[in-house]
Amino acid sequence: MARRRSGTFRQATALATIAALASVALALATPPALAQAVGLDDSFAPSAWSDLFDHRSLKGWVKRGPAKFEVVDGVLIGHAVAGETNSFLCTEASYDDFVLEVEFRCDAPLNSGVQVHSEFVAGRVQGHQVEIDADGARGRLWSGGIYDEGRKGWLDPADGEKGARGVAFSEQGRTIANALAEARKREGWSWLHVVAHGSELTAWLDGELRGHVRDAAAEHGFLALQVHAVDAKTLRAAPKEELAVRFRNVRILPLPSGATGIGDSDATQDARVAVDGSGANRLTDEETRAGWRLLWDGANETGWRSATGETFPKRGWTMRDGVLTVGAPPAAPAKPSPTKAGATPTSESAAGGDLLTRDRFSDFELRVDFRLTPGANSGIKYFVQPDLHPITASGEPAATGSAIGCEFQLLDDALHPDAKLGRDGNRTLAALYDLIPPAPGKPSRPIGTWNTARIVARGAHVEHWLNGTRVLEYDRGSDAFRTLVQQSKYKNLPHFGEWRDGHVLLQEHGSEVSFRNVMIRRLPPD
Repeated sequence: MARRRSGTFRQATALATIAALASVALALATPPALAQAVGLDDSFAPSAWSDLFDHRSLKGWVKRGPAKFEVVDGVLIGHAVAGETNSFLCTEASYDDFVLEVEFRCDAPLNSGVQVHSEFVAGRVQGHQVEIDADGARGRLWSGGIYDEGRKGWLDPADGEKGARGVAFSEQGRTIANALAEARKREGWSWLHVVAHGSELTAWLDGELRGHVRDAAAEHGFLALQVHAVDAKTLRAAPKEELAVRFRNVRILPLPSGATGIGDSDATQDARVAVDGSGANRLTDEETRAGWRLLWDGANETGWRSATGETFPKRGWTMRDGVLTVGAPPAAPAKPSPTKAGATPTSESAAGGDLLTRDRFSDFELRVDFRLTPGANSGIKYFVQPDLHPITASGEPAATGSAIGCEFQLLDDALHPDAKLGRDGNRTLAALYDLIPPAPGKPSRPIGTWNTARIVARGAHVEHWLNGTRVLEYDRGSDAFRTLVQQSKYKNLPHFGEWRDGHVLLQEHGSEVSFRNVMIRRLPPD
């Protein structure tokens, strides 16, 4: 992450800043009544996003270059003119860190782009540009790529049209373009979702991760919409001798100073359905644009299998009214098992068994709503390696048990004895199980109500969030992390937690636990 604090692993200490960030994010799509119900400050209103044009005029914008810009029926249109000079419609205001969203429709073979952190130097616009380049005839489909206008040229892809990255980028672009062509209701409109934070710039196109760079250039500047120069021959060959690019729904969300990277910059809605469940297992348009996808659609088994087989568990898991529930086995003991390692045959993964995603993930952001029953014990595991044998509480091989991976602990801290085991609370709710405890004062909601877990993993760095607040963070493979592993049940597993990728797992531990809104998005490598 850009501008990350130093240290090998850090529990969050500036919780006031983080809570403010989460409150801003939650307010984006949360009705006022729901916002009050989950305790958002009244100073954060759903107007955190700002439209950058008024749908009627070019007020607040400055034109630089010969192209004609106009607003027609709420759409901002840039008309190309023959010549050698690129044109830009620039915001009067300048911005630091932000999330930007733009819908566009561009006539081929016209080229365009969205400038960020730009400046006007020696008569020309300079700065990073998120490319709009969808010329299928040329074969280079680099929309969502990142170009340094007036300075360095291409940053991502940086190896040319025939380089490995360039070819793969065009192939992905073609897949996105084909999906757009099939989505007739969108009438050819694509959307860009852009996160600018410090020297880091990341772009999603139609919900797919595209360009990503870290470039030590300006971290403050205006935004601009480009109309690329075209020659007279190209313009005459166009229908009605006209080429244009159209923009709509251009809006920005300035990021608070407490944001520490792309994981923080996501407009999370951790309390979006936490109270009444409305909208469960459905992505908002905003989430789709930001690259989120559902891991469970609320109705069927697609994408999941047993951790010990290729099919969905035949018992133990139920789907009802948009809720995925794992229940206690018939012979469950009256009291929860005192260990996490399966000391009795009914404690860990002994009934229905764990659920495992069919896909593997490396750099990602995962969000899951969960609801515990009294005394419940479960977990959300990531970087799961199903081929490794389960282990006991002492780290010895076990005949049965949960698959190996890093675990976001789900626990009733008040009633389950595991909360008092381990060290310093590293087996309590939201802990990295048996390794790192959550920060004091974690914002857990009562047993029987919905809570939201969020896990952000980029490269070696991982964060656990609970109900919109970051409660711990660590670096896999660091000296401190390896020391903790040697003090844990995982001490006999070589390179525990340092795998490049792995599955996501929902754990069955002999307790009734429910899940919904299980969603993930892939992130660029750290």
